[in-house]
Amino acid sequence: MSFPAGRILTDTERRWAFWALLAPTVAAVALPVTGLAETLPAGVRAALLLGSPTLAVVPTVILLGAIGIWLRLHVYSGTARIERVVALGAAAPTLLALIWSVRQTTDAPAPVDGIAVATAALLVCALGLVLDTVGARDTASNTQGRTDRLALEAGAGLILVPGTLLTLAAGSPLAWLVLLLVGATALVTAIAPDGLFGSRSPRRHLGWLALLLGTAGLWVGLNRVGTEAPEPYVLPVAGMLLVLAVLIRRFGRIPRAAAASPAAALLTLAGLLVAIVPLALASASGSPARPIVMAAACGVLLLGSAAARWGPSRSAYLAAAWTSGAIGLLVTSIVQLMRVLGAPGAPDARLEC
Repeated sequence: MSFPAGRILTDTERRWAFWALLAPTVAAVALPVTGLAETLPAGVRAALLLGSPTLAVVPTVILLGAIGIWLRLHVYSGTARIERVVALGAAAPTLLALIWSVRQTTDAPAPVDGIAVATAALLVCALGLVLDTVGARDTASNTQGRTDRLALEAGAGLILVPGTLLTLAAGSPLAWLVLLLVGATALVTAIAPDGLFGSRSPRRHLGWLALLLGTAGLWVGLNRVGTEAPEPYVLPVAGMLLVLAVLIRRFGRIPRAAAASPAAALLTLAGLLVAIVPLALASASGSPARPIVMAAACGVLLLGSAAARWGPSRSAYLAAAWTSGAIGLLVTSIVQLMRVLGAPGAPDARLEC
């Protein structure tokens, strides 16, 4: 029904056929044919060609082909706009059905289903980004590209949100990877045609959601393998915050030579504090090397930032480094003092000199 009007059917006939065939098409793809076939006798199943995992791939491939035809048609000047949105919104569920059908042919373990959901959503959102970016170059196609992207992302969200929640609720061993893929999907969704760090689009704020999901995936994975040291938990997160600060300073809307970016300065402060404060608190126990390293690093930040030349383009970043170094030294000193006072017996030998 996606071919241009006038060649086979009129425009009205195409729209009527689309809605009339929509429910049977969804049933043909979503119906568990393989499971239902197992209830039939072997002879009947063989005669009807049911129960074959390979056969379950055919309907989804055909439906994806039809969606691809809708995608290539420029029908927003006609009357089939709603039908196009519905067809593109079905892209993510159909791709997921295809991946599940292929999984049945390979006997992959059940935990892979969560990865399949996140992968399908990621691919569809990436396609939406491409369409939106290409459409932004042409004024006539700009609205169509944005609408196509929203339709694709709505279909992706339809499978991604419940799929992720079910994966986490089931305690899947691959939940950390699912969270990372969902974070990547949020990151792709956050990118507008004018970029991410210098964008004025509201979707840029989804980048923070991507950061939270990536952090959650990292922590879930570390907890699953029994990691107890705080460094693997906090240092990668601090590194991501500092990288974001550098990227915002480099590609943001504020000229680098004229003034410092407030967002980049806050991210610099946050990244340094995330790296320093938890490790300073963890120095209350364990090896004495940790508080020594923390004190040295904080001293370098404090003295280095104070000795540097302050100016409009760097003062906010130097202030962030000085503040984080001072807070780190203060927390480390308090923690070590409490450690000494709380230790039984004689005072710690490290303070005798």
